[in-house]
Amino acid sequence: MKARSRQRLYLDLSAAKKRKRAIEWCLKFLWIDIDGMSESNFLDIVTEYECIVAYPENIGYYFFPIQTLPTNATDDDIENLIGSVDDEESVRDVFKDYQRKAIELMEVFQKMKNQPGDWLKLDTTMAFTISVNRVHTYKITDKKGHDFEYSYARQIAKALDGKTFGDAFKKCAHCGRYFAVLSKHPRESCNHNCAMLIWKNNSRQTNPILARKQGNLESQFSRLKKIGYTDAELQSLLRGYIKQKKIEPEEIPRYIKKFLGNKK
Repeated sequence: MKARSRQRLYLDLSAAKKRKRAIEWCLKFLWIDIDGMSESNFLDIVTEYECIVAYPENIGYYFFPIQTLPTNATDDDIENLIGSVDDEESVRDVFKDYQRKAIELMEVFQKMKNQPGDWLKLDTTMAFTISVNRVHTYKITDKKGHDFEYSYARQIAKALDGKTFGDAFKKCAHCGRYFAVLSKHPRESCNHNCAMLIWKNNSRQTNPILARKQGNLESQFSRLKKIGYTDAELQSLLRGYIKQKKIEPEEIPRYIKKFLGNKK
């Protein structure tokens, strides 16, 4: 997929979806392995940043709190800066440095929750600040009237505005990574994989016999799949295993049940 077509995937999103994807990107960015990413996955990270996190100013990461450019930078200044990071390795280095600053910023925001009256200046002109009041709620002051859409720092600040830290961000009960609270629906996990692992751990504790049955069935499914059977052959073998082990329909993991229901 070319870079331009990738951009369209993001630029065509609604404003609400852009805000949601932007804060999800910001939280994911805290833990991704930039050096270990494939070229394609890294391009996705960069493109999504430019089109959503810093949208509509696609060079928003250059305006991080410790600015590389002056606030009155000319177009030539910007072009010169971009020209200095024109190869992939240099761009990765820029984003690794940006990631370190993002982690530091999140740590600062987190520490602020227990320091009522504390405040943080997020640009050199003091036009954008964030503070914490006596009830540990964060408040944004933006004298320029922007909508906080132009950098990582502003995305995080916007998510915190009018909320406590715990209302805006939760830690995943499995991996300990932060995720954004984007709805009233209660969540313990940052993604589907962690949710499934939490569910499995809970199942082992509440019903170890069921957990053992499901674990054995999942191992059998994985083993047979690696052998290279066709879907029809694999379905037949799994049904035989389920019958032999006397596994009830309600005890079959949902994804295996879905696979068995597919007619091939």
